[in-house]
Amino acid sequence: MAKPVHPIRHLLLGILVLAGSACSKPDMARPNVLLISVDSLRADRLGFYGHQLEFAPDLKVSPNLDQLAKNSFVFDQAFSTTSWTLPAHAALMTGLDDEAHGVITPAFRIDSLHPVLAERFQEAGWRTGGAWSGNFLEPKYGFDRGFEKYQKCLPADEEHQALAESWIQRLHHSQRDMALTQDQLLALRNRVLRNDVSSLRVRDFALDFLKQGKPDQPFFLFLHFFDVHHDYVPQLADPELARSLDPLYAGNFVGMDWLDDPRVRETLHGKKVRKLGERDLRHVMALYDGEISWVDRQIGVILDRLQSLGLADNTIIALVADHGEEFFEHNGLAHASTLYKEVIRIPFLLHIPNSLLENAQPGRRSKVVRIHDMTATLTDYAGLAPLQFGDGRSLRHEIRGNPRESVGAWSRLVKFRPGSDLPFQDSWRDERFTIVRTLLWEPSADGKTLDIRLMHRASDNMPAIQVFDRVKDPEETRSLLPGDPLWEEALARFARDFDRLQKANAGVPHSPVAQRQSVGPDPNVQGFMEALGYADMEWSAAEPPPALGPFPRPVPR
Repeated sequence: MAKPVHPIRHLLLGILVLAGSACSKPDMARPNVLLISVDSLRADRLGFYGHQLEFAPDLKVSPNLDQLAKNSFVFDQAFSTTSWTLPAHAALMTGLDDEAHGVITPAFRIDSLHPVLAERFQEAGWRTGGAWSGNFLEPKYGFDRGFEKYQKCLPADEEHQALAESWIQRLHHSQRDMALTQDQLLALRNRVLRNDVSSLRVRDFALDFLKQGKPDQPFFLFLHFFDVHHDYVPQLADPELARSLDPLYAGNFVGMDWLDDPRVRETLHGKKVRKLGERDLRHVMALYDGEISWVDRQIGVILDRLQSLGLADNTIIALVADHGEEFFEHNGLAHASTLYKEVIRIPFLLHIPNSLLENAQPGRRSKVVRIHDMTATLTDYAGLAPLQFGDGRSLRHEIRGNPRESVGAWSRLVKFRPGSDLPFQDSWRDERFTIVRTLLWEPSADGKTLDIRLMHRASDNMPAIQVFDRVKDPEETRSLLPGDPLWEEALARFARDFDRLQKANAGVPHSPVAQRQSVGPDPNVQGFMEALGYADMEWSAAEPPPALGPFPRPVPR
């Protein structure tokens, strides 16, 4: 059930909704909205972004989405705010970038002062439903706000139990009464989720939601598909699919335990480096394609149901990912470790009904867009006022072919570990340049904030800043050198966007830290632990870090 809205904010939202509705055409039917987020989906592994299967050239990796893309707007330079799930989805639902919404670690939830997308549709009379299948979309983070029904699509507790016990056996814990630490149990739960096949539950929720609709009430439906996320085990969903994508493979990698398999990486001089051979890596990427194909199949069923129910002609369909996936392009795996193109560039597709096209022709758009631009775009096309706060911008001008002045895409990856000083990154992109900076944090003198500063390289004491010219170096592998005129131009553009974003974010309110914590027992975790016989263990969220200080301005040299 949706959480109650503060009375004053409810009144303000109502005024904004009425104002937005007044701007729409009175004779136009209110459109339905289907928003799909596919976890860990790289743009360049989809057919409509140019991907072809390496070992099965006669097959298509994403035929249903490819067909949808033919009559949709596809954005070629779309970027997320980060390379992991929680902050990216907070940006998607609030229209705010990560610095503004503040959900930068699992210790935080979406601020009650920040309106979210489902609330806007619900208060305007849309029927709302959401399905989630990854643990960072849990209600404790605030993602259930505005949904009449927010459906958990994780395994049932008894399924959890059976899967977990099989993993315990593999870890040589043969006794049920053997004590496991909280960290081990949480890792075990995550491992079970990574090997679950949840897309069928998401699909079935969507089909049931559509069937129960009312002819005179539009809907807003959010679907989160998790199966593309590692581990890459399409054989658990469809063994034939897994075999068909790399039929001649003779090795023994099956995509399971991807990050923990000692054959994949080894530690040299304190750093993890690649150990896996090229042919095995390409096979694992084929398994990743299989996960994409499996999810595409379920989305195709939903699209067919929209058509058969007569809803397709009045439904906006939006597809994004929260982040991509890395396969050693920058010596990393999976996600949440870097901010390079393979994890920050995301698919961004908008299918707009003909009645709302305004003579715009579906096709590709080259302007840089951000994941949180989706928020304002959907409310705009639905005839509603934008959310009260947010840096996200409606893309209606770009879709019409009359783009506004470009703004860059900023991404952050904050790695906070109490008692450590791990480096982390931020990055920025416009139509030409990418900048990736390595940063450090250190407690302020009073201990209330974490001061952020640029890391300096030990070799030459220069700031750890990489500048890439994507025109000549689209894979972001050859950093320009300080003193290059293009280096200076990139830093100047970055500085301009930095100042603009700081000004925009200055007006975003925030509740006290204690009111934004995602603390308290998590019923989903608790049910899993009880199924394993750990009902008496106390479970709570980690204490939040001190507030982050401002990110440093760009430094040319």
